Amino acid sequence: MQKSKHLLIGLAVLMLAAWACKNESPQKAPSSATSTTTQARSCKYSARKADAMLRWTAYKTTQRVGVSGTFNDIQFDAAKGAPSVPTLIRSASFRINTKTVNSNNEARDAKLVNFFFGKLAGNYAITGNVKSADGDDSAGTGVFMVQMNGMAGELPFKYSVEEHVLTLTATMNTDNWKAQPAIASINKACEAKHTGEDGVSKTWPDVDIALRLPLDTECE
Repeated sequence: MQKSKHLLIGLAVLMLAAWACKNESPQKAPSSATSTTTQARSCKYSARKADAMLRWTAYKTTQRVGVSGTFNDIQFDAAKGAPSVPTLIRSASFRINTKTVNSNNEARDAKLVNFFFGKLAGNYAITGNVKSADGDDSAGTGVFMVQMNGMAGELPFKYSVEEHVLTLTATMNTDNWKAQPAIASINKACEAKHTGEDGVSKTWPDVDIALRLPLDTECE
């Protein structure tokens, strides 16, 4: 009788153990979707050359009052389907017809053509290409090589990309292209307009430049 009692207890323990094992939640195997790193997309970039827009801002008076404008004739070229934004920028070149300067003031534009750009060598043309560009597809820096007044000079720039628009910005010191006589010429021609409250007439040699290029982006 004692033996049967022990046998029944043993069977009960085995049944409880089997039931407990059966109701354990099985561990999930690692998901291949979560263990696999998502690969970055491959994109190609092209500039809409016809939509390139350059904006310049020059400064007058000792208070540095800004005067802005553009050029109506800008020829811009760059590679199509570049594998990165820096690669696209490195392929860029441009030619500006300075006779087409446009500051939304015909009288001022005529003076700029005759008394500034007309005093520079180069037959009213500024040309250039990109010497270097370093960064990624959203921001970076680079250097233009600019031909103006019969000489070549480096112009550092910064770039950024936002909402499929590439913007390059730079500050050009025209003294580096020996444009002092042209600066003096336009300052004399516009002496009254370039005179501030202190009675001093001044035209600054530095010009801020912003080039905007809409981009076509194809990603896989």
